[in-house]
Amino acid sequence: MNAFQEKVKEHKIVVYPLLTLIQMVKEEQIKLRETSQKYVRNIRMYISDNIASQEIYLPPLVATTEPTEFTHYLPRKLVLIDGVHRLKAYCQLEGLVDKYINSDNKEEIKLGYDLQNMLKKTQIPIQLFNGLTSSEAWQLYIDMNTKGKQVALSKKIEYDSREGLNLLTNRVVHSVNGLQEAGIDKDKLMVVRPANEHFLSLTQLRKVVHIFITERIDIQNEQSIYLQLTQDQYVALIRLWFDYLFAMVPPHKIGNFHHSMLADFPLVLAVALYANKNCKNKDFSTRMKLMKKRMEALQGVDWSKGNPVWETFNGSVKGRKNMFFLNKDVASLRKIIHWLESQGGEA
Repeated sequence: MNAFQEKVKEHKIVVYPLLTLIQMVKEEQIKLRETSQKYVRNIRMYISDNIASQEIYLPPLVATTEPTEFTHYLPRKLVLIDGVHRLKAYCQLEGLVDKYINSDNKEEIKLGYDLQNMLKKTQIPIQLFNGLTSSEAWQLYIDMNTKGKQVALSKKIEYDSREGLNLLTNRVVHSVNGLQEAGIDKDKLMVVRPANEHFLSLTQLRKVVHIFITERIDIQNEQSIYLQLTQDQYVALIRLWFDYLFAMVPPHKIGNFHHSMLADFPLVLAVALYANKNCKNKDFSTRMKLMKKRMEALQGVDWSKGNPVWETFNGSVKGRKNMFFLNKDVASLRKIIHWLESQGGEA
């Protein structure tokens, strides 16, 4: 049970004029987390489509503030926990008022005045908590979004620090040199090639981290995962592994499917399984030595998309450009691992 659950934090409902909240966002008095422009656009369109009928139904926002601010009638500094997409949609609509009013299109002019009127009259309720820590705030966000509706797995990974696998995955994101340049897509379960050139999605990175702990691909019960090493030691192992990958294929190219076969996720899984084979119960020092030996044995591999060896493994040709993709079933991965071992890295 966490601190938030053990003691109910003081909270209250406050009501802000919408224009006040928009001004606070402009002045950076409201701390907002990252958002998906797709969701913001959908909310913005929902408001625009229903403004004439005034049938707009959006739930209250949820925020926290410092104890010194909480005593004020309307605190001037907030950290928004839930409702960021809604508030950003309102801000974007406010920015469109002048554009619509000055349009030559009569319907846009009417929409502009309707928006202007709505923004002036709208009051936004906020459930305001007193002095939540950053950890408590994100745990509240996760709890609110998993009871009654499904929260994206990527958001659980990014913000729910109660599960060790999620915490370790986030540490890897911020600790491994080159990952940010290679690209971690936090909005997708998987990256779709060849259009998406992010190296991995956050969910895919989590699978790689899971392999370092369990030597397994499938994640069944995160709460039952036992860490044989410390989190620092796992981060060091994973960092070393990525260092070798990025030495073989530069971060800015590794997610480019036209350039690198490591952009095909089954190959990443195979390399991770190969590097960690029969290692999960070994001590940290032994694992580091084995990691170096196995990854150094791969330095001469041609990882380019044009290497004909890839099409000797199980896979299929997809898309209009007839591009070859590796299969990710266990039997196919074993064949790739066996080939990787034949390069001289078998322990």
